[in-house]
Parts: sequence; C-alpha cells; structure tokens
Amino acid sequence: MRYVYSIHTLMFLLAITVLSVGVQGQSRFSVNGRLKIEGSDLNGARVVIYKEGVKERSITSNLGKFSLDLDLNANYILSFEKDGYVTKKLSFNTRVPADAAGQGFAPFDFSVSLFKQYDDVNTVVFNQPVGVIRFDRSLGDFDYDTDYTKSIQGQMQQAVADVEKRQKEDAANASAEAKRKAAEDKARAKEEAEARKQQEAEQRAQREREAAERKATAAQNNSTPPPAVHVPPPPPPPAPVVVAPPKPKPVPVDNKLASAVAGQEQRRTLQPVVGQEARPEVTVYEPETFRHEELVIEPNKVTTIIELDTDGVRTQYRRVVHKWGDTYYFKNEQSISRTVYEREALGDRLVMSGPGR
Repeated sequence: MRYVYSIHTLMFLLAITVLSVGVQGQSRFSVNGRLKIEGSDLNGARVVIYKEGVKERSITSNLGKFSLDLDLNANYILSFEKDGYVTKKLSFNTRVPADAAGQGFAPFDFSVSLFKQYDDVNTVVFNQPVGVIRFDRSLGDFDYDTDYTKSIQGQMQQAVADVEKRQKEDAANASAEAKRKAAEDKARAKEEAEARKQQEAEQRAQREREAAERKATAAQNNSTPPPAVHVPPPPPPPAPVVVAPPKPKPVPVDNKLASAVAGQEQRRTLQPVVGQEARPEVTVYEPETFRHEELVIEPNKVTTIIELDTDGVRTQYRRVVHKWGDTYYFKNEQSISRTVYEREALGDRLVMSGPGR
C-alpha cells in the first residue's frame, strides 16, 4: 500500500512539473507600435529599448509600424527619439501572476507622436515615462496604469499647451515669411520682365539702325556707278597635241564562268517566322486607404481613435477603456461589438500579429 501511494505521489509531482513547464513556455508579450513626427518624417528617428535599465537594442527602420516581443517578468523602457524633437518614453512592466502566465495575452497596440523641441518651453515632465503599461488583474491582460497617468497629466497638459502655442507662432512666422518671399519673387519677376523688354527694345533699335545704314549704303552705290576698267582679252590657248593610244591586248574569256550548271537553281530559302501576339495588360484597381490613429488619455478613461480614409470615404472607430474596467467600441459614433471593431479597425494588425502571438 505504501508503494502504491508513492506512485501516485510521483505522478502528481510529474503533473505539477509539466504544468510549470507549460507556464514557463508563455514567456513573451507582444506589442505593436507606431511612431509619428509632427511636421517632419521618420528619417533619423529611432526607438531605443532598455531592459532592467540596460540598453538592449535600437530600431531605426520601419518605425511607422513595428512589433516587439518582450520577455515576461521584466521591466522595459522604450525611448522614442529624434534630434531636435522632445524624447518620449513608455514603461512596460511585464510581471504577471504565476496563475495568469499560461493564459496568453493579446498584442498591445500604442502610438507615440514626437513634437519639436523649443528652448523656452519646459519639457522636464517628459524625462519620465508618459505612460506605464502593466498587468491589470481585473482585465486579465495588460493595460495603461491610469493612476500614474493622472499623476502627471497636469504637467503634460501644460507642456503640450506651451508647445502648441509655439507651433502656432512658427506657423504664423512661416506664413509671413512665405508671403514676403512671394512678394520678393513677384518684384524680381517684374524687374526681369522689364529688363527683357528694355533689352528687346534696344536690340530692335539696333537692327533698325543697321538696316537703315545698309539701305543708305546701297542707295549711294547705285547713284555713283564705278568707272569701267579695260581688261585685255586672254591669249589663245596652244594647239593640242594628238597622241594615238596603244592598242589593247586581247583578254582570254573563261568559259567556265559563263557556263551554267544544270540542275542547280541559285535561290534563297526563306524560313517562316512565327510571331507571338502581345496580350493586353489588365489593370486591377485597388482602393487606396489612409490610416490615422490617436491615443487620448483622460483621468477616468483611455480612448483609442482610428480613422480609415478609403477613396475619400472616412470611417472613425473608437475603443474606450474606463478606469472601472468596462470597454466600449464605436463606429461613426454608433456602438459596435468588439468583433466588428477588431475585424474592421484592426484587421491589418491582426494579420501582422499572426495566430498565437
């Protein structure tokens, strides 16, 4: 009986070991990011990834849409940088309870926008992460830490307001500079046109003077003809000397060249050439789609706004996650299900993520 109990105990321990291995197999957490540069492009931009405070790697290409796999039970900082622009950071705390590690997690989507750095605008608040993402037990998945967002929201709003003010000033200055340059170009074009007109008038007057001078010279030459000059006749040519040419020697005729060979016809054989008829090209029309995504963080909720513009038709999708845990989905201000939202608004991301990610 003791022997049977030992066998059952061993099987139980083996089952625990297998379960532990299965939990440890869920060791990755996928994130899908987008980086935008206000008033510029992504040339020179980069995403620096720090794990546990140590630089792990950098990404410098395809930043408009990229994916990362993060290890579970670790702290990550993603730093979004470009020279001349304010750096922003996101913190990912991938620590999860042991009982939740094996269930798998949905890929986390986010978007970061960098704006121009101004020397007289206080951006110290951006030295710390603008958002913290951690495991939310009530949701059973990863989401923004709204308490952290609320703690820095006031400072971020003030910094953003100062930046927007400077951006408006820059836009006004740029508009004034464009008008000044346009006025200068117009004045320069007018001066050049007047100069060309003056040059053409001078050339026309010069041609008229030259024509008048030629006419006066011709008239003067016709009124006073030159005196006649006596030219003596040329002497007669000497009589030609006639020399009889030598008689040519007879040339023998080669009868072989003149003879015809019977049965041999000197004709070319023309080989037929088979051509291929060119097939007409068929153009398949594919609609052109533009995508705009924006993340709005408020004290009690986080809203993801996605706008799809297909052949001039714009559709807006919204995902609203409330602090108390409820999540709602909208299409053009009409409530929709999560399935419709993911199929229409996140269709390309789900294809990119692939099954099981």
